Amino acid sequence: MIVDRESLDITERPKVTIAIPTYNRAVFLTEALDSALAQTYKNIEVIVSDNASTDNTLQLLENYTDDRLTIIQQKTNLGMVGNWNACLEKASGEFFILLSDDDFLEPTAIEKMANIFRYGTPNFDLGKIGMVYCKSRIVDDKGAIIGYGKHGAEVESASLIVKQFFRCKRSIYPCCVMMRTSDIQSLGGYDGLQYPLAADANAWMAIAIKRGNVACIDEVLTNYRVHTSNVTSEVGIGEWITNNSNLAKMSIGKFLDQGDLRSAKSIERLIHKFNADAISGLILRSAEGVGARFTFVRQHFVYTEYFFSLYGFLLLFRVVIKIYLPKTILNKIRKARRAMISHS
Repeated sequence: MIVDRESLDITERPKVTIAIPTYNRAVFLTEALDSALAQTYKNIEVIVSDNASTDNTLQLLENYTDDRLTIIQQKTNLGMVGNWNACLEKASGEFFILLSDDDFLEPTAIEKMANIFRYGTPNFDLGKIGMVYCKSRIVDDKGAIIGYGKHGAEVESASLIVKQFFRCKRSIYPCCVMMRTSDIQSLGGYDGLQYPLAADANAWMAIAIKRGNVACIDEVLTNYRVHTSNVTSEVGIGEWITNNSNLAKMSIGKFLDQGDLRSAKSIERLIHKFNADAISGLILRSAEGVGARFTFVRQHFVYTEYFFSLYGFLLLFRVVIKIYLPKTILNKIRKARRAMISHS
């Protein structure tokens, strides 16, 4: 018997929880929330947890009457990861996606990701899929396209995607990842103590390693926004290094538990390069103004151990060029690059 997937009653489709933790981000929240409620996949619940905002977030939310929407008002600020877990605690969906309040979904995002969990992929055991993720479009605060995330094949082993992540060849943003709610809950929720900046990566990585594989949709279904008020853009280099190192230790430990010595040794080699990339990226995003340029170039020397290699030297050279190249030339290069991206 052939089943017409689209004719199935909404109640026969597993519920998906779209969680939107928010704090003082009313300027972007409407777009995020509207994109969640406009999904072609109808059996959803949307949970918005306001983390004691002081802007007009609550007034904005009062305009919504959709019965699929649940609004939680926190009396005190729980911190970023604490607010994620507040959403998770209220989740009743079989599947869970964390949509940051400044990101937004394409209309078919939930349907296409959920369908992988529902129907699987050809010749592959569905139970061995730990997460489904998709290609993401990267946009700025105005919605202009900056670039696209890096993604992999239709199905990849946990070993491969973790190694590719530490090679900076996979872009796994919270908004592009769907997981089983029960899998995240089995971890005790998102770990904000050891991974305050990378709790999302810790979750999908641990689940992927446990299940064995991940699935990827080669289509732009989510939009990840980059801007100066991102929470993680205001964090120091040392904190990022600690988070990255803890993430590597966690994955190494889990691979060793499975007897996968090769993957564990690969990650041990990759974490140094991964941190060098992170340091350079943070310096580039922070280097604005003449005084700041000197300050953040000096940071390379504070963390000089990460640049004692040909790869590290090339990173350092790239940062110096980008910081000191005249802005008029840099802007022309960026405009040309965006034009190429928009026409691709």
